[in-house]
Amino acid sequence: MGLRNRSDSEVHSFQEIYENSFDADVEQSTIYKGVYFSCIKEKIFGIVLTPACDIYWQKANYIKIAGLLPAEQIFEQWLLKNGRTPLEIAGVDPLPSEKRVRNIHGAFVKDYIANREIRYHFLPSHKNIFPHSFVDFQLVESFEPDYIKKLEKIAVLKSPWRESIPARYAAYCGRLGTKTYSENLVEKIMTKFLISHAMCDSTKSF
Repeated sequence: MGLRNRSDSEVHSFQEIYENSFDADVEQSTIYKGVYFSCIKEKIFGIVLTPACDIYWQKANYIKIAGLLPAEQIFEQWLLKNGRTPLEIAGVDPLPSEKRVRNIHGAFVKDYIANREIRYHFLPSHKNIFPHSFVDFQLVESFEPDYIKKLEKIAVLKSPWRESIPARYAAYCGRLGTKTYSENLVEKIMTKFLISHAMCDSTKSF
């Protein structure tokens, strides 16, 4: 796989986003191991989304947590969605050209690793405790604080990364879908632009 075969030295060096030490308290952007998500019936890593003030002042009757999915899983899904099989990229099936492979990897990095895909947020692996992962803003559940306190706390994000994930989740939930403009309307608008542009050019010629 592309992500597995690439050198991880640069990603592993990006450890400044994680706290070196932390206590047992529940905090915003804390990563826990073994969070059970009923919708997928699995225990996976999860990260706290609940606002820090609600946790600190004990206003949160429930703690909202988003699931973390392995980056390779998201990469494989993306390959299939874009017409490429994991076997092709792994070299089991005939590969496209080397340039094509670089372009495929580059497109994934641009949209997903760089966090342009609004559903996901990339987190690099941390001290081999958990792998390169994506926070999935669709995979979210709420739990009682006592349940969270029984889980293994494995990492805490530093500021501003700590605040960025809840902020991106809010942006994801705050989207408002609207009806797209028809092709006929777009064509009429563009035709007017072209006519206006042509008139401006003819005026400049005098």
